[in-house]
Amino acid sequence: MKVIMKVNNISKSYINGEIKNDVLTNINLDIMEGELTAILGRSGSGKTTLLNIMGGIDIPDKGEVFLGDKEIFCLSEKENTLLRRKEIGFVFQSYQLISVLNVFENIILPQIDNDKRYAEKILEILQISDKRLNYPNELSGGQQQRAAIARALINHPKIVLADEPTRNLDSKTEKVVTSMFHELIKEFGTTIVLITHNEDLASTAKKIVRIQDGILI
Repeated sequence: MKVIMKVNNISKSYINGEIKNDVLTNINLDIMEGELTAILGRSGSGKTTLLNIMGGIDIPDKGEVFLGDKEIFCLSEKENTLLRRKEIGFVFQSYQLISVLNVFENIILPQIDNDKRYAEKILEILQISDKRLNYPNELSGGQQQRAAIARALINHPKIVLADEPTRNLDSKTEKVVTSMFHELIKEFGTTIVLITHNEDLASTAKKIVRIQDGILI
């Protein structure tokens, strides 16, 4: 296995009036290709900020993030946008599906190469092929999350970053979605990083990283 993403000495703080809030302090982390890595921590520990920096959505005060040989914060705004679209897949807590589009339309909306057969294959693996023409409000929470995962995979990203992907799901559906992540790793060699406060979910990962008060422990 090789390192696909390297986080070097990342720090991030926010200023509220005269008060400085250190969110992340000197974070160093290697993400291995084709593995599931869980970043485990309580609410407010800094894990979402770290994930957003890894995805180029947020900018650190100092430090570097390499995806392959690219340092993402050295890229132009246009290059960074293309990187996020093509090489990084995002799965959000709130699904962020477009209500006026059906499942299949939601999934292929960001697709670059217009490969509908690949989209169908993802639907099949995630067991929502029969929901391809349904709209988001016609789906259960677990089905919406699977659609969001499918959309994150549509451009064959090097890495998928998932923010509390099972937070809004019941325990039975959580196990199904977790199983799906491992199936995607097996089928496509996908690299997945997820943040969670759920010990059971984290225990299924190849690598577990704990974060507390913005520090890896």
